[in-house]
Amino acid sequence: MLELFARLADLQRDWFDRFDFSRVWPDGWPPFGGNSGRPEVAPDQAFEVTIQEIDHGHVFGRVEASDDEGVTGYSIASSNPDRDGDGVRAFAIDEDGTLSIADLDDVDFGSDHRIDVAVRAHDGDGNSSAPELVSLALTSDPLIPKDTPFNYHIGINYESWEVGRTGYSIKADLDQITQDFKLIKTYHAAAVGTSDPTVPQIDATQAQVITYIAATDDLELVMGTENSALAQGGFGNPWAAGLMTDKAYTDKWVEMIIQAFGSVDEVKQHLKAVLLGNEIDANGPPPNDPSFNDYLGWIKTSFDNLKASLSDAGLDGVIVSTTIANYGSTNQVAVEATQYIHDSWGGGWNDDTPFVLYNQYTQGGATSTDFTPVEQYFERVQGEVPAGLEVFIGETGYSTTADPNDPSGSAQNQADVYKQIFAWLDGMDGQSGNGGPMVPMFPFVAFDRPDAGGIEVGYGIYGEDANSQPTGLKPDLAGVVPSWTDDPIATLTLDGDALTGTDDKDVFAVDSGTGSIDGGEGNHDLVMLNGEQDEFDFSTVRLPLEPGNWWDFFRADPILRIESKDGDATSLDLTGVEYVQFE
Repeated sequence: MLELFARLADLQRDWFDRFDFSRVWPDGWPPFGGNSGRPEVAPDQAFEVTIQEIDHGHVFGRVEASDDEGVTGYSIASSNPDRDGDGVRAFAIDEDGTLSIADLDDVDFGSDHRIDVAVRAHDGDGNSSAPELVSLALTSDPLIPKDTPFNYHIGINYESWEVGRTGYSIKADLDQITQDFKLIKTYHAAAVGTSDPTVPQIDATQAQVITYIAATDDLELVMGTENSALAQGGFGNPWAAGLMTDKAYTDKWVEMIIQAFGSVDEVKQHLKAVLLGNEIDANGPPPNDPSFNDYLGWIKTSFDNLKASLSDAGLDGVIVSTTIANYGSTNQVAVEATQYIHDSWGGGWNDDTPFVLYNQYTQGGATSTDFTPVEQYFERVQGEVPAGLEVFIGETGYSTTADPNDPSGSAQNQADVYKQIFAWLDGMDGQSGNGGPMVPMFPFVAFDRPDAGGIEVGYGIYGEDANSQPTGLKPDLAGVVPSWTDDPIATLTLDGDALTGTDDKDVFAVDSGTGSIDGGEGNHDLVMLNGEQDEFDFSTVRLPLEPGNWWDFFRADPILRIESKDGDATSLDLTGVEYVQFE
């Protein structure tokens, strides 16, 4: 009996620690009478912390309060648990009202990424204010996508044409690339210069890429088209409608792709997206050209035609998008194309989440070694595109021929920029080094392009010998490209898909739903969004109940349960869990 009472007392304390009083008293703590002579905490105060910033000691800011005699101190009245029982509660507030994280292990923002902490103010006469709720919100990097069609966070751009690489081998190139990347983006589809362009024939180099990818289960392709798909002409010739403005052409084009892959099923497995043209805001009629307004229509018609042709062929899951060179409010092509793709996105594509690829390089004509403005550019674009559209990175990087008078210095500069790139990507989910959630990116490019000339030559990240055979990463990039670039993203969906791991420390990013995980050999870490970790070896693990729901007090089961099932397989109930990552 005594043990029962002790247990009930523990449960009562735990309930008060976790109970969200704002659900009962949304306007603050229940009234205690008049406030004459008592301090008052200002209402509706709120602070935010990004997932990158959250850490022990993080300062949210200063809580504001007033009193006739002057505020002499503050205290936290509720929502300040000590979940790990180490005697240190989640939050601390000093005598000046500075609110901070005292013990990150006790902080749980829950599925709504918010905690309402009740704060009191005190004065020198011994008076205390009524508790006032201060909102703490956890935000993530806006570039981390809600959904991605790719099984990898990062890919690589590959130029399949020779471009001065005499003696090159596409097989040798791909053998090298796939040691680091499983997601490959190319620029060619239908051959150019044929006797009848209206009857598409697969580009010979692209055919080799497709054959290679189709023969390997875990490889994925994002395939660009020639800009002539959208608009023909230019370079002194009048502009005319592109080839894909004709639905009969896109029907043939899709059939060409199916033949190249060998079957509809192979296309479904490997081809994740088709990109109409490349940098379409920079490679069509300029604004002062009579055909400019027509061009905007050609882009939309081509999108509609290819979308319909893919669907007609049973490939309605293959996404159609494009690539933009320089997004901004005055760039009409970029803005209208982005808006149209957002509005016309295919049902079911990327879980109904549209995306467009955007390119950007460092300042100073791509010679600056400061990558921060590039990061800021992509963040700005994400804030300006239509709500719900995701910004993916189609190209970025640095050239070893940025300074032709200092090739060794440019090589080191390339390494410095890539260090910044991967540090930025790695830090997006606040778990630096694990290759966790990040914006999908395609660095430019796999190999140098001697025929491109000038700064355009040296963007390749792989070295070559005199016969254009790959020799591994360029020396200054060895050790810079992280090991996770070819690690798959394993996502548990609402349909309850099974995930399979192979080695110790596999990474699983898990959305809401129920499913099974086979993590393979070794122990793994369960990492919640707030950074809490529990190591498990496929035995039962129980996590804290979701805070803020009073009915959890009466539940027998936690929100997330991991139990052993059929040996190494693990069953999860992820109801109400927005994001869980296995590391």
